[in-house]
Amino acid sequence: MPTAPTPTPMPIPALAPVLRVFPEVEVLSSAVDGTEVKVDEEVDAVAVDVDVAVAVAVTGYFISQPTISIAPTVESVVNVVVAIDHAVWSLNGVDPLTPAGYTDIANEGAVNMSELLDMLEAGMAGAARKLEPSCSRQHVHVDTDSRGNKRRPYAPTPDAGTWRHLLQFPSNAPAILFAILAFIVGWCFHFLSLDTLLGPSPSVHNDTYWESHREEVRTAFTTSWDAYAKYAWGQDRFHPLSKRGSQMSPNGLGWIIVDSLDTLMIMNLTTRLSDARQWLDKNLTYDQDQDVNTFETTIRMLGGLLSAHYLSTQFPDASSGRDSVYLSKAVDLADRLLAAYDSGSGIPYASVNLAKREGIRSHADGGASSTAEAATVQLEMKYLSHLTGDNVYWRKAEKVMEALDSHGVKGGLVPIFVHPDTGRFRHKTIRLGSRGDSYYEYLVKQYLQTNESIYGEMWEEALTGIQKHLLTSTKHSNLQYIAELPSGIGGRLSPKMDHLVCFLPGTIAIGATEGLTEAEARRTEHWNAQKEEQMRLARELTKTCWAQYAVTETGLAPEIVWFETEDSDLEPSSKSNAPRPSSRDDLNSWIKDINIRLIDADNLQRPETVESLFLMYRVTKDPIYRQWGWEIFKAFQKHTRVKDGEGYTSLSDVTIVPPKRRDDMESFWLAETLKYLYLPFSPSDFLPLTDVVFNTEAHVFPRLRQAEYKTGWARRRRT
Repeated sequence: MPTAPTPTPMPIPALAPVLRVFPEVEVLSSAVDGTEVKVDEEVDAVAVDVDVAVAVAVTGYFISQPTISIAPTVESVVNVVVAIDHAVWSLNGVDPLTPAGYTDIANEGAVNMSELLDMLEAGMAGAARKLEPSCSRQHVHVDTDSRGNKRRPYAPTPDAGTWRHLLQFPSNAPAILFAILAFIVGWCFHFLSLDTLLGPSPSVHNDTYWESHREEVRTAFTTSWDAYAKYAWGQDRFHPLSKRGSQMSPNGLGWIIVDSLDTLMIMNLTTRLSDARQWLDKNLTYDQDQDVNTFETTIRMLGGLLSAHYLSTQFPDASSGRDSVYLSKAVDLADRLLAAYDSGSGIPYASVNLAKREGIRSHADGGASSTAEAATVQLEMKYLSHLTGDNVYWRKAEKVMEALDSHGVKGGLVPIFVHPDTGRFRHKTIRLGSRGDSYYEYLVKQYLQTNESIYGEMWEEALTGIQKHLLTSTKHSNLQYIAELPSGIGGRLSPKMDHLVCFLPGTIAIGATEGLTEAEARRTEHWNAQKEEQMRLARELTKTCWAQYAVTETGLAPEIVWFETEDSDLEPSSKSNAPRPSSRDDLNSWIKDINIRLIDADNLQRPETVESLFLMYRVTKDPIYRQWGWEIFKAFQKHTRVKDGEGYTSLSDVTIVPPKRRDDMESFWLAETLKYLYLPFSPSDFLPLTDVVFNTEAHVFPRLRQAEYKTGWARRRRT
């Protein structure tokens, strides 16, 4: 990283700035080349207009003061810029170190100079306590133990001497002069704006800026799709490194094509959609002697067909109006899946044979089904009943919920296995990761889909249980996360969190607001302190999910992380529903708190975090969630795109650069991840959350205002 030259007198306007973008202090450009100022195209203009000027003033002060012998490093200048920011913005009650800070700053009013002078010392001192020296991600290294099981990133410490020297108030008179100079110059730049000084610059509030990002995501999709079409057309899996496909059944199930139909429609890729529809119409048959997973086939295949049918009615230009082929295929598939529900309890068997129409018990776990899988078929089956007028699908799906709820749900939380013959839970393990996750997701989404209060009630109970029994925080930065209970309620927590759990913050947000924006929801009669706390928790958990990306060498999250947590915080006696203190926005502390084991270091191109970022942006309108999504997309671009540009692959280890690659592209990369990266950069009235609900595979269904069928069961009274 370049540093400023040896201190010599030099006019301030001749110096180039150091630029900062939240959430981590990151040098985007620095140069001392006369009068030219280079601004990275991705810099937040709201932050830049002040920070450019303050950095100029800071560097100028260093160079022009012979009493200061320490040369200004890039890091020390950045640290002072952050301190000035914190002092100035805190005058209006804004904390720029929080995700919402720069949103408020965008409409910042004038600051009284006397107030500034009174509070500048306190503000900078507070910043000194709050901030720790940070560095950009590319300067984070990885330390691996001799067995290769644990990798802990660490960061070099920037020059702290200059930092402390400048904070010696009030004895250090030059520092006071510097602070006043920095503020005056910075405030002038703030009102002049960079557009006046340097020409137009990108902005988080500039639609064209975000539209360009949307187009880049769209290009990533077409790159992935075209590589699949070239090397593996019609096959269920694609291996982009070896450029080949493979099948899940002898004749193929259309796994990738069907899962991608609605993304093709949403991105208006009409030619590619026409090819996909033609293949589906002429080649796809489900009359195959093949065992398939009930859950995966429902959410991906049935969900994909139903979503394509729905969107064909919304975007007729993309699919020639209402297209019967999607619905006819969906009905044929669903009729074959019904055999899975022919169990003693109505809980579906783990698998079903499509041709024989026979349910098949799991070959593991004593024949038990996954609780999440059993309870994540309802949106699809209920919507199909709505379309066909046949309530058999609705009744089968609803019976599952009745069976689960009647067999010992405690504190709103369910064990991760349930036996289909008895309907009783097997084992005690409770978690919101694999085999538990989408049970909770579909409580909210069933309520939104059908407006049946029973599911809203079950969700509120579950969320209360999550807060009481599973929510805890890390040792150094107080990141809040959802732990696991291997021995059930009353047992000790495990500080493990699957990436799958990152569905939760977005789900909490839409549950609290019911698809409205947060501002709109606050004006309704249903808003209360509980909803406010739920939104606070959603923000904290979203940050925790983002942190799992921010700490790695690649900028991509692993499959599983283990958090550093005080031993006492893992004991059941520590659990309560009391709100936890807010976490720290500090990369160094995040690095200390997040451990990645080599066996867990995969990145499978999962969508859960970007799903929550999309939902959080739609609900809160906070641009930080767009920005975090963009950072994740850039990391995918940099590290998962294959060398010849033909496709994207999953990774085996996100902690090293270059990362190890897996030679596999999951269908949810096209169905979910890229869709959820595309939508935040689209207009908010495109697929509004008040009108649609996304299934767990990101397939789009309408919210049914007046459902033909109502819940035919009542919850048992709890004792």
